[in-house]
Amino acid sequence: MARLSFIFLLATGTALSAAEPFEAFLGKHCVSCHGPKKQKGDLRMDKLSRDFKVGADGHLWAEIVERINAGEMPPEKEPRPTEGEIASVIGQLDAKISEGRAARMAKRPPVAHYRLSRKEYQNTVYDLLGVRYDPAKPGELNADPLWHGFERIGSQLTLSPSHVERYYKAAETVLARAFPSKPVEPKKVRKTAADLRYGG
Repeated sequence: MARLSFIFLLATGTALSAAEPFEAFLGKHCVSCHGPKKQKGDLRMDKLSRDFKVGADGHLWAEIVERINAGEMPPEKEPRPTEGEIASVIGQLDAKISEGRAARMAKRPPVAHYRLSRKEYQNTVYDLLGVRYDPAKPGELNADPLWHGFERIGSQLTLSPSHVERYYKAAETVLARAFPSKPVEPKKVRKTAADLRYGG
């Protein structure tokens, strides 16, 4: 079995001195079913990428962790690893997967936060609260920048501190109208039969 583990490590292109701790577990408990000679479930572990920062086989490593944790790997007829060995390899692989995911996320460009245009804000307020609010009035929301004649281009609708301040003010105005502190008394209208008949 030790010789088989050695061959498995060589097949993965990993030097023994630099081998990851989980490689010994895979060589001892996994390579016989998922190696060069046999690939149960079309899974060949010696061909999986060990570069977790690239993450080409991250989904397969995650599945391996799940199956080891569930007791499906290795199968019952094979020698069982100890609870400590299982906990150790799961912890190692989980850490590698998480580190790789974090490294890939760090390389992504920052996410831009866009805001609603004044017209979109006006329509949203009316749809949600039934309040008619005019953001174009002096002192309300900042004017939207134009780009080739268009004013609803997401990349142009950036959010500055002055926008945030105006949005807070607009929210107070809208909420005051939607939920007045003093109930609005119903308006009484007197109509005669003739008014109702002729639409007066």
